Amino acid sequence: MPPERIQALDQAQQLHDESQAADFLLQCSWPDARLMAADWIHSRPLLEHVLAAVRNSDRRVEKLLQQRLDVLAEREAATARGQRAVEHAQSLVAATPLLVNQVGDLDREWSLVGDAPESVRAEFDALREQLRQRLDAQARLQHAVLDVGARLQRLIADAEPSGGQLLAPAQVAATLDQLEEEMAGLWASAEAPSLPKRVLTEFRQKHEALRAALETLQERYAAVMACQDLLLEWEESDAGALDEAVLRQQWQALAPLHPLDDAALQERFQALLAKLAGRRQSEADGETERRRQARDLFSQSMAAMEEALRNGALLDAAGHEHKLREMDLSVAHLRGEQKMRLQNARAELGRLQGWAKWGGKISREELQKTALELPSRKLPVADLAREVPGLRERWKALDATAGPASKDAWQRFDAACTAAYAPAAEHFKKLAKERQDNLERARALLAEVRGQADQLEQAGKVGEVADAGDTNEGGVGAARVDGPQPDWKAIAGFCDRMQQLWRRLGPIDRKPKKSLDAEFATAMARLTKPLSILQSVEKNERERLIEAAQAIDPAQRRAAEELQALQQRWQLRARNLPLDRHDEHALWQRFRAACDQLFAKRKQHVKSADAERSTQLREREALCARLEAALQEKPEAIRTLMREARAAWTKSGAVPRAAERQIETRFQRALAGLQKRLDDGERGARQMRGDVLAQRFGLCLELERSLMAGEPGAAGQQARSQWEGLPAVSTEAERALARRFEQGMQALEQRDAAYPAQLQKNLPLLAHQLLRAEIQLGIDSPPAFARERLKVQVEVLQSSLKSGEKSLSPHSLLLQLCSLPAPLDAQAEQRLRAVANRLA
Repeated sequence: MPPERIQALDQAQQLHDESQAADFLLQCSWPDARLMAADWIHSRPLLEHVLAAVRNSDRRVEKLLQQRLDVLAEREAATARGQRAVEHAQSLVAATPLLVNQVGDLDREWSLVGDAPESVRAEFDALREQLRQRLDAQARLQHAVLDVGARLQRLIADAEPSGGQLLAPAQVAATLDQLEEEMAGLWASAEAPSLPKRVLTEFRQKHEALRAALETLQERYAAVMACQDLLLEWEESDAGALDEAVLRQQWQALAPLHPLDDAALQERFQALLAKLAGRRQSEADGETERRRQARDLFSQSMAAMEEALRNGALLDAAGHEHKLREMDLSVAHLRGEQKMRLQNARAELGRLQGWAKWGGKISREELQKTALELPSRKLPVADLAREVPGLRERWKALDATAGPASKDAWQRFDAACTAAYAPAAEHFKKLAKERQDNLERARALLAEVRGQADQLEQAGKVGEVADAGDTNEGGVGAARVDGPQPDWKAIAGFCDRMQQLWRRLGPIDRKPKKSLDAEFATAMARLTKPLSILQSVEKNERERLIEAAQAIDPAQRRAAEELQALQQRWQLRARNLPLDRHDEHALWQRFRAACDQLFAKRKQHVKSADAERSTQLREREALCARLEAALQEKPEAIRTLMREARAAWTKSGAVPRAAERQIETRFQRALAGLQKRLDDGERGARQMRGDVLAQRFGLCLELERSLMAGEPGAAGQQARSQWEGLPAVSTEAERALARRFEQGMQALEQRDAAYPAQLQKNLPLLAHQLLRAEIQLGIDSPPAFARERLKVQVEVLQSSLKSGEKSLSPHSLLLQLCSLPAPLDAQAEQRLRAVANRLA
């Protein structure tokens, strides 16, 4: 690589300013350095300036700059389209009414904007959100208007006689007032212009019609209420005090009813009459049956009481005696023997109860003593809760066997039990409060879960409003409004947190706990069902990431970057939507194992690659040493060695990065040294060839001047000896000069008188070809030839523009000049030598 190119590349790497890079690019002659400098240019003025300068001269730089100008133009166009979309959105925000198809057109216009600036995008998003809120408000307003109309229609249907129910006129009037107030409030809203006008007209017509029918409804309602009140009075009265004839007379005197109302009331009236007829027949049969049943019951209770007295079961005997006292014995018509049995049994019961009362007093004193000693025993709460109720049950049992205790004894016993039970009561009160608090916390958690589920379902709903009117009347068709996507990570965390809090709840009463568990499971299912679907999809995506990690080739250079990209995608997906803890851990372990396996393979690959790079480095060092030692060899051997060295260098593999730049610099320096050695030799050879050609050209000119002067003399012999004394250079120019010299020598030997005329004739053509060569080589011509030079320039330009015609190269022109004999003056000779020097 030439040192000038290396220097230009170093200067291009040190650029840090756009203007400096533009200046460097315009002055630099190395394409690679110009391309590096072009990377710094980004502003439109400099891009256009530099592009105009390098157009048709450096295709790579021109393509890069044109691409950047195209990108700038596209960004400006996108900004303009985005601004027009923003202005359109602003006009829609202020429009009344707002139509759904207008918002759809706006969305389609925005989809064609492209990559708009962030500020324009943010402004459009804010305006689009306002439009979405207006469409939501219109949808809610139309739903509300339709709901009020439907409620009015249901009220009209219920108020009709065929409605199946009788409404109170006051209730109907209150509902009408409420519906009218709601409709007025809806029509006063900001989005009311979007509603069909005929909806309000129909509502008012139906409202006024129902308002006018209230008087008729009032009369019907009063007649039905009078019949119902009279029937209710008769049904609640004693059947024996009612007279069928009087009832029929009063029923006929009532106001006539609507057929639908009269049928049900007539059925009740006929049922009442049938009830009166059946009651009179059953009274006679019932009296005989009651007497038989009373006697049987007395016999059973008397036998059971006597059996209990014989067995000493005072409690059972007292119970049977209580039953006998409650019986109406007058219905049974007892005989004298049965009355005597009852009297004897009661006497025996009284005697036994006296003894039992004395024993019960002793037992009650023992129970009271036990109750007083309980606080000093420091029993556990559970034992205390069993002990005190047991004492009370035993006291209550004594009331049945030994008779009731005195009020004073009971109060002392009750106070002792209450005092002893106080710790247990306080404990159970605390537990009850804890259960109530837990119940409240459970209800709060349930309400929070339901609220979150409602938000999730609301976010996924599609707003749809039926067209309530004709298109000509401004009706609004179906509308779809998409809300923001739910935060599934937050939802998953919320579900885990709620389930943990629910499991950590303390004890709750069994009945509400069972109901709350079912409600909580239902509410959680509303959240976990869509979450589980997404988690299933997410598990498939994680499986694909694992497969992608396993498919990475550890030998490729970008393996680490690809794996890092997969890890970043894994982390991003894990942050956006976490999986179940077990699934998350299992998938992560598999992904981590795939990453570790790739790193292990890559480490082994790097280790073997390092060994191979070290080998390649030693081979390149040997190649550099061979090049450095070849400076004294012959040029042909040096060229062969350089060609072989470049081929071997290209085929060799990579070397360690630390030594890559150093060995590359050494190789390029060795090549540059050999190239300099060759260039120096070539330069000397070219100089020698140039000198020889100049001398041969001078001999041709001297010979031709002698011919033009008519003084051949000994000039021919002297020129021949000088020509043959010069070394041969074997070039086309030398052969052309040789032919020219031989023509002159032949004319000299033959004393050709026409040859000088031919030389004079060739002079204009030589002058023309000389101007053409100066134009192509960029050499200034003498001022005297300015007009001729201009004509030749036009001729050269026209010939270059002709299709398929190629202009002669400067080297070909030089050959023509050398092979064209003509008598040249000193100025023409100097110009011709300048052309030859420029080509050399």
